[in-house]
Amino acid sequence: MSAIHHVGLTVSDLERSTDFYADLLGGDRLGPFERSVRALSEPIVASAPLAGHRCVYVLDPDRIRVELVEPPHESAADPSANE
Repeated sequence: MSAIHHVGLTVSDLERSTDFYADLLGGDRLGPFERSVRALSEPIVASAPLAGHRCVYVLDPDRIRVELVEPPHESAADPSANE
């Protein structure tokens, strides 16, 4: 492996998590964005439509992306969400 492109985390509060990771990493924020397409990883995560999911990318100083994804509140986040 020569590089890491991004790390993805599921969060229950996008704003709080964005503030935390941006402060921790000292990086730039990209977003928020709302997903309107199905996940590319659908074969891995069964029935994983991302419509309505909001996401933000936080770039660390090495430009590695931390992708923070908040599912719609009506489909509550899994208790194992990466907080």
